[in-house]
Amino acid sequence: MKFMNNEQKADSEALDRVETESFGSICIEIAKERNSQDRKFPQNGKNTLAEWMLILSEEVGEAAKEACDTHFHPTPPEEVRTRILWRKLRYELIQVAAVTIVIIEWIDKKIG
Repeated sequence: MKFMNNEQKADSEALDRVETESFGSICIEIAKERNSQDRKFPQNGKNTLAEWMLILSEEVGEAAKEACDTHFHPTPPEEVRTRILWRKLRYELIQVAAVTIVIIEWIDKKIG
């Protein structure tokens, strides 16, 4: 039996998660959103970390608004409205993830 240290165990668990169909399809959606953002806002390397964090904060704010709407304002027919609001929240969270990836890529370029 091979013993794994904590880092190896975490890597193994992460790979198990990546291999799930749901995780993979979510990652594809995030990649598509990243491509869409690149087309709308070509990365010219001029944004600072502070500017990227402002962009991320704006996206998080939009996601928070959708979460509040989903939780506090369900109106009849509740099931249909709630489903629509969940989809809006999900879309905003995909955008949050995509912007987060941009920031990570930006940092990786800075640190080489």
